[in-house]
This record gives sequence, structure tokens and C-alpha cells, in this order.
Amino acid sequence: MSIEPTCDYCHQCTKFRCKSAEDAEKCAEETRMEVFKNIRHKHIFVFGSNLGGRHGKGAALFARDNYGAVYGEGAGRTGNAYGIPTKDVNLKILSLDMIETHVKVFNMYTFDHPNLIFLVTPFGTGLAGYNKLDIIAIMQKLVWTRNVLFTKEWMNL
Repeated sequence: MSIEPTCDYCHQCTKFRCKSAEDAEKCAEETRMEVFKNIRHKHIFVFGSNLGGRHGKGAALFARDNYGAVYGEGAGRTGNAYGIPTKDVNLKILSLDMIETHVKVFNMYTFDHPNLIFLVTPFGTGLAGYNKLDIIAIMQKLVWTRNVLFTKEWMNL
């Protein structure tokens, strides 16, 4: 078995196209998304959503295009995706207390479905604009099952 050489700049891609830090970041994101696309059906992609279920940008759009998140369904599981609302039906940002309520519902869902693996992206930190530490503080109040995996993007504070 031969190992395919990787780009000297980002050390991830085999396309050798990265010429700057910005290129390398885009490449890293594409690489992560390719990994997510190839994950088996028992994996549930967890993303930040809005209560109107308008999955038109960011991780929500990715969940709709790749994991079966249903347009119009803003909370809970649809397909192999699970939406945690961070915005209301009018796309106004929810309070941290409201987000915490949705996180608790998700947490209970993970306990009820131990045969699934949940891949949790940094919900609430993109379009909703919260700091990762705010969302992490919510999650640290709960006990998480071993079937919940937090993506490496959580580590970049």
C-alpha cells in the first residue's frame, strides 16, 4: 500500500493547491466535509438550526444536502441530522437559556439512542454568533454519553 503525498502547506490535501493560510483553511474545511459525507448511516450530524427549519447556510445547509435534514423542520432529528435551534422562526438569535433547553432535549435523545453516534458541530457559534465558551458552558452542565462526539472545531477557541 502506498501513501499518497500531501500538500506541503496544509498537509491534508493531495491537490497541492494551497498557497496561503486562507487556502489551507478552505482546504481543511473541504477535507472535513468530505469526511462527514462518507460517514456511515448510524452517524447523526448535529448542527445549529432555526425553528423555521430554513436550512440555507452553513452547517444547516450541509446537513440538508448531505444528511437529510428536512427543510421546514427546525428542531430534532430528520434523516441522519439533528438540529439544535439557535434562532427562532424569524431568524432572531435565541437566548442562551432557550438554547440550553434545546441542548437538554438533545442530551436526553442521545441517552434514548445509544446505538447511534452523534457528531456535534459548534452550533450557535456561526450565524447565531455566540462564543464557543458560552455554548461549552451549557454543555458542561450535563452528563454526555459515549456516543456523542464533539468535532475538532470545538478545540479552536
